[in-house]
Amino acid sequence: MANLTTLSQSAFDAKKKEAIGNELMRKEISLSEFNVVDNNHIEIDGVKIEVTDRAFGKLLGRLRIPKAFAKRFSEGFGNDGLRQLYIQLIKQNSLN
Repeated sequence: MANLTTLSQSAFDAKKKEAIGNELMRKEISLSEFNVVDNNHIEIDGVKIEVTDRAFGKLLGRLRIPKAFAKRFSEGFGNDGLRQLYIQLIKQNSLN
């Protein structure tokens, strides 16, 4: 038989904090619920959130925008270019 020991409250609290810290936080939203501010920031419910290059690449992938196209678009139209592209995608999706 296995020996079971009771954790002290402090040990339990430390494990609880560790588990919460390791938990992935995820919120599913629709396209209309967020805005692309620029290549490094998105806005959800009025809160500006900084995104990493990898996260932005994943976002482009979910929107089915090739990363190379987005980069060229951004270089041609500046950081506001991707915002404009995103707005056009929203308009196109709302028409369908």
